[in-house]
Amino acid sequence: MVDLIVLPGLGISTLGVEIGMDFSVAESALEGFPGWKAPRIDERRNRGFSHYEPSELSVQLIESERGRVQAIEIYRPEADIRVLYKGIPVFEESAESTIRALSSSENPVVEDEGIRYVFPGLGIAFDRSVVPWEAFDGEGVHFESMIVSESGYFQ
Repeated sequence: MVDLIVLPGLGISTLGVEIGMDFSVAESALEGFPGWKAPRIDERRNRGFSHYEPSELSVQLIESERGRVQAIEIYRPEADIRVLYKGIPVFEESAESTIRALSSSENPVVEDEGIRYVFPGLGIAFDRSVVPWEAFDGEGVHFESMIVSESGYFQ
């Protein structure tokens, strides 16, 4: 099990990617992380996107106007990788549990009726495609992605 430690404003050192680093250097660092899967010849990927197997982790770098890493979006891995923020396994815990734990530091800004939770002061946000309801089939129980950003990104 590999732990990716999220450090808002700084990056994810386990991936070798830091907020503010040169975008091309960050892309190369992501290619060096174990399990990186090169795009197929017929596959088109956004610049800064990396996918890993067998974990199914995906990472999207977000570029600033200065050619630097402004934010990092991490998509929920299915196996072998835990994404931790202050010791909280944010994709293993339920979305509600993660929100409760982080709300002790800052009240989140809730967008799209609970699809997105933004913690601007912490420099992080979480997304899911649906909000679970009484007759749900399991979708939306966990967050699907997390954005780690530089200060002021969510302002």
